[in-house]
Amino acid sequence: MSDLHPSFERATGDAVAHFQPLIAVITAIANGDETRRAEVEYLLPQIDNNGWQIERAVQRIWQGERDATALTTNLDANSAAIVQAVLAAVAAPVDAEEQSIAQIVAEWRPIILTVAAACLDVGQARQDIDGFLPQLESQAQWANLAHRMRLLLAGDRNRERLLAHLDPTDTVVMSAILHSLEDRDSLVKLLKAERDRAAAEEH
Repeated sequence: MSDLHPSFERATGDAVAHFQPLIAVITAIANGDETRRAEVEYLLPQIDNNGWQIERAVQRIWQGERDATALTTNLDANSAAIVQAVLAAVAAPVDAEEQSIAQIVAEWRPIILTVAAACLDVGQARQDIDGFLPQLESQAQWANLAHRMRLLLAGDRNRERLLAHLDPTDTVVMSAILHSLEDRDSLVKLLKAERDRAAAEEH
């Protein structure tokens, strides 16, 4: 999660540059990629508690509002600049390849997170693996991907070998899992945010 917000201090320079990674993810969510929505929703109140005023505007943007004047009314200059940067990014043309990758990651998100968590022995992820991996293995189109997941779960961390000769979708999924494993702290926080969100939806 540190890649989205390097510190909770007020930016002393360019607020937009300071928050650029977060702006990019907020924009992706507004454009339909909900891959990291739970993570951002977990983070936004903390950002506002440290002096910013962007949470309410971001939620309204996600709901479809695009009126810059309405979204920035009564905001301080830095917060307004961040909201305007999000609006500009949302209005910009979407890269077709990036959108395709984002869609794959969103569709496979539960499996990506579960496999990564199982590799790190987080929670009951290992047990959860037994619920879906045999199903993947039984389907010819996913058998190769399932085999690479088995190798990863067995301790193989050779990126070149794990990604070799995979089709485009399998490559995106395996790459996303490997990326998740690079930052255990962010993965654990994201899993917690997902769990809290699921619990809230149940109630």
